[in-house]
Amino acid sequence: ALTFACIAGLLTLWLLACVLDHWLLPLPSILRWSFWTAAVGGTLWWFLRYLLPLLAQRINPTYAARRIEHIVPEFKNGLITWLELEATPDHGVPKGVVAALTYRAARFLVGHDPSATVDTSPLIKLVGVVLALMTVLVGYTIFSPKSPLTTGKRILMPWASLDAPTRVHILSVSPGNSELTQGKPLQVEVEVRGLRQQEKVFVRLTTNDQQIVDQRIPLDVATEGFRYTGRITTSSTGIEQELTYSIEAGDAHAGPYSVSLSPLPSVDLEMTELAFPAYTRLPNRMVSGGPIEAVEGTVATVRARANQVMRRGRIEVNPEVDQRGELVRAG
Repeated sequence: ALTFACIAGLLTLWLLACVLDHWLLPLPSILRWSFWTAAVGGTLWWFLRYLLPLLAQRINPTYAARRIEHIVPEFKNGLITWLELEATPDHGVPKGVVAALTYRAARFLVGHDPSATVDTSPLIKLVGVVLALMTVLVGYTIFSPKSPLTTGKRILMPWASLDAPTRVHILSVSPGNSELTQGKPLQVEVEVRGLRQQEKVFVRLTTNDQQIVDQRIPLDVATEGFRYTGRITTSSTGIEQELTYSIEAGDAHAGPYSVSLSPLPSVDLEMTELAFPAYTRLPNRMVSGGPIEAVEGTVATVRARANQVMRRGRIEVNPEVDQRGELVRAG
C-alpha cells in the first residue's frame, strides 16, 4: 500500500506540473527545482521511513499477533497471551493451560484464511487511485497538443536547458548556421507540425550592426501546415551584413542561428603578357588594361590579383550577364 501511495504521489506531481507547464506558465527554473525536490525528497522519505525498516529488521511477532486479533476479534487476546507465555520459560502457568491456549490458537489460525487477517481495503483504494491517474495521463498524452513527456524531462533534469513543451513542433530548419557570399540571398526552408489553419511561419532577424532589429519576414507556403520557404535579403539583391535569425511558428521558436559573410570575390587585371608567333620576330610585350589586339597564334598570359584566397578560377570568353551581374552564357 505504501508503494502505491508513493507512485500515486509522483503521478499527481507530474499531472500538476503538466497543467502548470502547458496552460498557465512555462515552469521557471525555481519551480522545476521545487518539483524535483518534492519528488526526490518524498521518495527518499518513503524509502527511509517505510521500506528500509522492512528490509533491515524483522517484524515483531507481538505486533503481528495484535494486527491479527484486530482483524479477527474472536481470538480474544489468545494469540498474544500464548506468545507471551512461550517467551517466558518460568511463567508458572500449568502445562495444561498452556496446551489449551496453544490448541485454541492453532485451531483459530487453521480455520481462517491468512489473507483475511490483512486489511487490504487501503491497498485496493490506492491501486484504484494509481490506475485512475495513469488513465488520465494516457488520455492527456493522446489528446493534448503538448507533450507530458517533455514536462517530465524538465522536472527530472531541472539543471538542463530544456525548452517548454509547445503545441507546434519545428522539425527542421535549413540552412541553420551558415556562411554566405556577400550580396547573395539566404534561402530558408522550415518544416513544422501542429500549425493551425491560416497560421504563418516567420523569420525574425537582427543584423550585427543593429541597422535592422527584430524584423519579421513571413515565409511562403510550400506545403500547407508542413513546409515553408523564403528568400531573405537585407538589400535589393541579398545579404549585405552579418546577422542572426530565428524561426517563429505558432508558440514554437527555433534558433537563434548565425549567418556570416565572406567578401564578394573580385579580380583586378594587372598585366597581360603577349608572346607573338616566331615568324613575326616581335618581342614579347606587356599590356595593362584596355582591349588587346594581336595576330593569330599569339599566346596571352594573364596576371590578375584577387581580393581573397581562391581555390580555382577561369576565363569566360564573350560572357553575357543579367541585370544582377550574374553570368548567363559564355563562349
